[in-house]
Order: sequence, then structure tokens, then C-alpha cells
Amino acid sequence: HHQSTPVHYGELKKIVEALSFKFTELPSRPISQGRRCFADSESSSQSTKAGAFLMQALVCFHEACRLVEECVCEATVKDSPLTAAVHQNEDTLECVCVCLLKCCDTAYIPTVTRVCERSPSPRVLQIFLSILSMQFSVLRNF
Repeated sequence: HHQSTPVHYGELKKIVEALSFKFTELPSRPISQGRRCFADSESSSQSTKAGAFLMQALVCFHEACRLVEECVCEATVKDSPLTAAVHQNEDTLECVCVCLLKCCDTAYIPTVTRVCERSPSPRVLQIFLSILSMQFSVLRNF
């Protein structure tokens, strides 16, 4: 008989909040830039790092949303003693859902919109739209 690993909602919430805070610090200038002269290589390097962080952060946030969506959709997981809250105030599935929605609203939507207005990216938009879809799924099933 296989037991699922407990989902530590409070820890997941802390990670999501920290990642979201860093996400909002992405530069305002375009992230994916074309060829630049040698003198601008430092700026180009920073832009490349920012672009890599953007994708990594979106993938991590996407995976957090996917995990929460699975927990919300599975009544057995939702009510399982393995995922029961240690502290009813902060370590609950509902609290993580609210956190994901808040972070999406305050960090991911404005930042992705700002970045893609300057430098559209199909990869960024694809994962971002998937995140938004999961957010609606979580709300519908909660």
C-alpha cells in the first residue's frame, strides 16, 4: 500500500511568496534582446539571466499551481490526514490557493504583461496562459 508524501502547505506558500517577490524585481527593459555591440555585453548578459529567471520562475509557479490543482481535485488528498493542517491558520490547502491567486494577481500578471509588451515570447505566454487556466480550475473545484 503506497502512501502519498504529505504536502506541507505552509512551506509551499513560503516558497511561492519568495519566488513571487523576486519575480516582480525583473527589469523593465526587454529581456530577450537581439545582437548588441561588445560594449553592451554586460547588459545583454543581465538580460539573458533575467530571461532565464523569468522562465524558471514561471515553471516553478506553474508546478506549484499544478500540485495545488491536484490536491483540490482529489477529495481523498484534500481530506487526507497526511495533508491535514498543523496550524489551521496558515498551513491549509485553502490558504495556499488564496496565496497562489494573490501572487498571480500581484506579481505574475503585471510582470508577464510588462515583459511581453516589450518583448513578446510564445514560450512565456504559453506557460502563463496555462497558469491562468489552472487558477480558474482551482477556484471552480475548491
